[in-house]
Amino acid sequence: MHAPLLVDASGRFRQLVSKQTSVKRFEGWNTNAYWAYFTCHDHTKIPLRYYESCNTNHICLPEGWAWVIRLPSWEGSPLPNLMDMIHYLLDLNEKGTPPDEIPSSHALASMFHLNFRWVVSIGFALRTDVDFPKAADLSRYGSREAEQKFNWIVSRYPHVQRLMSHHTIIPDLYGPGTTWFIRKHLTYQSTQVTGSGWMAIGDAVGFTNPLFSPGINANMATSLYAAELTSSLLSNNGGSVGKVQQVVVDGASHENVLEPYQAFCDRQVVALNRMNVFNYVCMRDPKLGPLGPLWQYLAGTGSPNWQRMRDLFTLDDVADMIKQWVWGAHEPLFVEFADKVIAMLEGPPTPLGDTKTGVELVSSILALSRDTIRDILAGGVYRNRWEGLLRWYDNKLEYVETKNYK
Repeated sequence: MHAPLLVDASGRFRQLVSKQTSVKRFEGWNTNAYWAYFTCHDHTKIPLRYYESCNTNHICLPEGWAWVIRLPSWEGSPLPNLMDMIHYLLDLNEKGTPPDEIPSSHALASMFHLNFRWVVSIGFALRTDVDFPKAADLSRYGSREAEQKFNWIVSRYPHVQRLMSHHTIIPDLYGPGTTWFIRKHLTYQSTQVTGSGWMAIGDAVGFTNPLFSPGINANMATSLYAAELTSSLLSNNGGSVGKVQQVVVDGASHENVLEPYQAFCDRQVVALNRMNVFNYVCMRDPKLGPLGPLWQYLAGTGSPNWQRMRDLFTLDDVADMIKQWVWGAHEPLFVEFADKVIAMLEGPPTPLGDTKTGVELVSSILALSRDTIRDILAGGVYRNRWEGLLRWYDNKLEYVETKNYK
């Protein structure tokens, strides 16, 4: 098979990129994930405030965070039957069928003789510097590493234990040996994402952590950017990427049109990693935990480009907007504050409220955040209807103990 340009979209497997270049790990701790699938006895009795069965629910801990996601599963259904159902749904869409007239999942399963049930994915993404018990002590929590570390972290938090009491694990949901899952060293960056006749997109470029779904929310910018470059490369080079050393994209001449893409990807993964580390270190205390999303919404949805996106961008140049956005992780105000807090909270993932020094540190960071945000909002550049986005905060982004709504 021959092609003028090959794009590696194989995700973290990096099937092409891994043969061309090495992977980079950032300094300091990384994160490992441990998870399994469960049935829920009654999701209306889940002991989590504001639990939403249709969304990803987060439980933040000093060691990391947990996800609780209710998912539809068609596992074990015959593939031809599944395809028949998909075509049926596509036909309904083409006819303009109102959503409330489309059969439910259970009705579809009956119509097409499919297996259907709701399952719950529950997992932990924990820092690699967590002080786990020694192997001999961990053995009482299970027979394999993922099971042991999952059950150990559950045992440390009574509230999480109550959550798990409403769930029963599903053995081998996806076949033999698929009861427990583990993925180590989640964060990585490909040192090279372009080359002669090839480029990488998505998780093949790099990945940080699934905390705020950055692959969907931010890293999709690589796909949009690559699509624009591909069109320009092929049109300017007569269908052969390797023949021409200088091409023109959007009126700008570059010695190599892929060089700015490499620089963009390098910058993007670094910014997303900073965002992730900032959120993780804030989880060391319940009072600091909300600062992660608070500052992301401030930088990500309060910036002028976001607020005026309908005026500044169209579908023809949406890639320009999303390349700049990155959940606000590029915004200078976010970078400056996040770097300060990361430095202040350097150390192992122990609870800060356990010591007088830790309590004082929490108070100083909260004061720094409050004063910095007050100055930022006073400038009038970053604006939004904050009280409609965030619980516990008003339009001045000041904490209100009685505001448990958004």
